[in-house]
Amino acid sequence: MSDFTDYIQGYIGNMSGTLGWGMDTLNFIADEALELYGVATEAEADDVKKAHVLLRYKTMERILIDFSGDVNYRADGESFNLSDVPDRYMKMMAIAKAQALPYLPEGEITQGRVTYPDDPYSIDGQIEHAP
Repeated sequence: MSDFTDYIQGYIGNMSGTLGWGMDTLNFIADEALELYGVATEAEADDVKKAHVLLRYKTMERILIDFSGDVNYRADGESFNLSDVPDRYMKMMAIAKAQALPYLPEGEITQGRVTYPDDPYSIDGQIEHAP
């Protein structure tokens, strides 16, 4: 296991068994976080805070993808409905995304203001027209 996959395992905690993620999934999440970070290897990811924020973001993204279907689990005398879980994790995803915003590429998250050419309430009465 790498430091990144160890961090993911620690982050998901007791959800590990429920998710059924193997090393392939953990490595995939770690690779996606490295890609967002902008480096090829964990050794190059020298900002630990940035790495952890991106790992949490990509982990929550994967959890929500895995839970997006209507799945009922029953085994070994245990059962639950996975389709009930995402509401709780949507809040965790919102937190992870808010923390990751400063590190995400501009194309990933965009924000701005819509202006209309004939808007009499534009800032300082100035109207900007596209060339």
